[in-house]
Amino acid sequence: MNKNPKIIASIALAFVSLLILGAIFFIKNNVNFAPQSLPIQNKETSSSQVTIKGHMFNVEIAATKEKQEQGLSGKQFLAANSGMLFIFNAPDFYEFWMKGMLFPLDFVWINGNKIVDLTENVPRPINGGPVKIIKPKTKADKVLEINAGAINANGIKMGDDVEIAIP
Repeated sequence: MNKNPKIIASIALAFVSLLILGAIFFIKNNVNFAPQSLPIQNKETSSSQVTIKGHMFNVEIAATKEKQEQGLSGKQFLAANSGMLFIFNAPDFYEFWMKGMLFPLDFVWINGNKIVDLTENVPRPINGGPVKIIKPKTKADKVLEINAGAINANGIKMGDDVEIAIP
């Protein structure tokens, strides 16, 4: 069987081109869990203020992948008007869980500078019980974890503006 070298070369070129285009598509559409590059000097212990409806929360920024994975897990309590802020590269349906949590939380889902979803009064897991997975109904690029009841106590609503002051 006589195979034309030009046809074989064309098929090989088309195959390689498809592989390259597929890789480019995957890389461009793959959302990374890593945080944005933030102008923070000490990323391990950085703090900031988040203001919603005139109410200020002093927050710790989860600025590394390790800090994002740990979150508030293992902490005994969260001081009033405090929280943890997670900042991501792009809006997505980021999932959070309550593994290792010792107290309940409220979740404020933020995209840009607007609140896009709220998850209130998420309980801590009970002795070996199932760990609850939490995610927004709308894509978010930031998540603020605060004490359970803080959303209601401060009248926080979807659509509210959010101001973030990063030192």
